[in-house]
Amino acid sequence: GIRAAIVGRPNVGKSSLLNQLLGHERAIVTATAGTTRDTIEETANVRGIPVVFIDTAGLRKAADAIEAEGIRRSASKSIFRFSPFFIGLVSAMMGIGGGTLSVPVMNYSGIEIKKAVGTSAAFGTVIAIPASLGFMLGGLHQADVLPPFSIGYVNWMAFLLIVPITLITVPIGVNLAHRSSQFLLQKLFALFLGITALRMFSDLI
Repeated sequence: GIRAAIVGRPNVGKSSLLNQLLGHERAIVTATAGTTRDTIEETANVRGIPVVFIDTAGLRKAADAIEAEGIRRSASKSIFRFSPFFIGLVSAMMGIGGGTLSVPVMNYSGIEIKKAVGTSAAFGTVIAIPASLGFMLGGLHQADVLPPFSIGYVNWMAFLLIVPITLITVPIGVNLAHRSSQFLLQKLFALFLGITALRMFSDLI
């Protein structure tokens, strides 16, 4: 069969959707955010295929230890178990750091934006190493049409120019992040991702 987790913020209709899919009132539905504290699993037959639907606790900053445990269980049963595959694949295709995509995934799972940014910065470098090696090897056959100082699709002149400036500005960015509110950081990050997406679409036109 298939296992399908119903994941999202509190009070967006996850439990109502589960009840609708099952055809009976299995999960308690109220107007109070955080009503669902644990995962609820029920099997339904969808066109001859058994599907296990999993209702989960709403993903947000937990108000108490009980809700925190429910959110932890929700994340362990949801698509976030497969997010590393998505982050590695899409970040390489888009040409942006894997840490960039990991921030919204972690923030959506209930991790504070500042912690998500810090964590993504820590493992973003590790992700970049195999990606760089892959682009080097993948572009070796294009050496005659690539700019000077290139090994595959990696240009070392650009690397040597960008890295020192990045090392200088990183402490400034960290300081600004600590001084900014979580709301502002979320909006700025969403703006950055939106501009990145628009830039990619413009290349297709």
